[in-house]
Amino acid sequence: MKFTHAITGLKKIIKKLSFTVLVFAAVMFGQNRGNPLAFQGMDTQLSHSVRASGMGEAFTAVGGDINALYYNPAGLASLNGLQIQISAKNQSRSWWENQIYRPNRLFFTLPFYLEGLYIPDPANNGRWDYEVFFEGLLDTAYIVSLPDTGLENFSKDAADWVKEVNSTGIHTAAVAVPFQLFGKKFTFAGSVSPNVLIYDYDRNKTYLDPHISYIEYNMPEKLSGTDTLRMNWYDFERYREGALLTLNTGLGVELFPWLSLGLGFEYTSGESDDSQVMDKIGYFDLFHENQFMYSYDTLRTEYTGMSEFLSFKSFAGFLLNLERLSVGLNVRLPYTLKRDFAYDLSITDTIGTQLSSVKGSDDVKIPAGFDLGFSLKPTDRILVTLDYSLVPYHNAVWNYDPAMNPNPREWVKQSSIRFGAEVNALSWMTFRGGYNVTSQVFVPDGAAVVHKGPERIIWSLGTTFSAGKLGWIDVACELNTLKYYDQYFSNTNYVTDTSTRWMIGYGIKF
Repeated sequence: MKFTHAITGLKKIIKKLSFTVLVFAAVMFGQNRGNPLAFQGMDTQLSHSVRASGMGEAFTAVGGDINALYYNPAGLASLNGLQIQISAKNQSRSWWENQIYRPNRLFFTLPFYLEGLYIPDPANNGRWDYEVFFEGLLDTAYIVSLPDTGLENFSKDAADWVKEVNSTGIHTAAVAVPFQLFGKKFTFAGSVSPNVLIYDYDRNKTYLDPHISYIEYNMPEKLSGTDTLRMNWYDFERYREGALLTLNTGLGVELFPWLSLGLGFEYTSGESDDSQVMDKIGYFDLFHENQFMYSYDTLRTEYTGMSEFLSFKSFAGFLLNLERLSVGLNVRLPYTLKRDFAYDLSITDTIGTQLSSVKGSDDVKIPAGFDLGFSLKPTDRILVTLDYSLVPYHNAVWNYDPAMNPNPREWVKQSSIRFGAEVNALSWMTFRGGYNVTSQVFVPDGAAVVHKGPERIIWSLGTTFSAGKLGWIDVACELNTLKYYDQYFSNTNYVTDTSTRWMIGYGIKF
């Protein structure tokens, strides 16, 4: 008898674990707003430089400044005197999403459920929708609410959910030391950024498996009315929060008064607290055109734990200095980004909860990219800059651990165009402005252009207050907005990601 119970219990555990593997094996083929934990949050990091931030980060062709360390180490070569700089930052970020389901030509009442306009009674589990509907005509049990209208689709008021985070702290400390060697001007610079934040959030309250209205996600053929197809409905949520330690070093040399070269290195390590939940709401048994039944169900699969990240980047740059025009090129050499993860996995259903652990490693080999920049000084008091960057992430080589990512969704190339301007209005005050358009590394579902992601728009303003030999204070503000939508036959998901970043820094030159 004990042996029989043991075998039965083992079968239940295997069944649960097998189901979990199947669920997360489908995640990468599930809605784009529902990819499993990997390297999310590592592609959008805060600018290291207050001055460059105020200029839209268009800084590749700017020399004679310690901030060239982060954008083109060749710009360090023309630095005059020892420089020290320290900065702090505040960042508030918000995500929200508005999923709008609409009737389609096959199941025109099913969107009532997914849109939340109709809340089914558990007593009707396993009953045909049309049966409950006809009964509702008699006793009002089938009540469909009117949708909200008149709200802008991307607005926070129309959102199904909102997530907000805020952080403040010391950001960067840097020092640059010029020296002479072999009759040439050299500058060595180094910095430490102890708290480069990682944030990522994703929510999909109507994760469907299979998705009956999108061909990339195992959309089944049109049902013939001879058998039912089960479509599971989940609430998916993923959250990551952590910090990175970043160490930057750079060396610039002035070969000629008009030409400088530089090398730069960046070491990054850190960890994040991760959470990923797939909470089953119920399932639909689909039969034929607008014939289906709905049932509530229980199955919660939750991963909680940590990820550790590690990378070592290197850069090579040159800076051509003409009388009023400078041209800079910064080559981002290939590097590898690694992630080690350790999660606790809990699977809960009506029987109970099973606990286990999941450990593994991912890495991605990032190919070489570049930043090309121009800076123009029409007068001694005005500086105008322009940068273009490209990183071909579509050529990256991914090595995912199948424990979390059996079928990874790879990134696409990322490009950026950045504009900046600086006006030395007074001897003690400088004003700055910038505009930055950067494409994302993912492509929304249903997008017409499949080789480029949506664009993040950043407007920035900055200023410097100079106190002569006592140093200077830099202030910058960035307004950052990303909007896009995932589009399916059945619904459209309007997604917004916004942030406001304030940075303040103090610098002094000896």
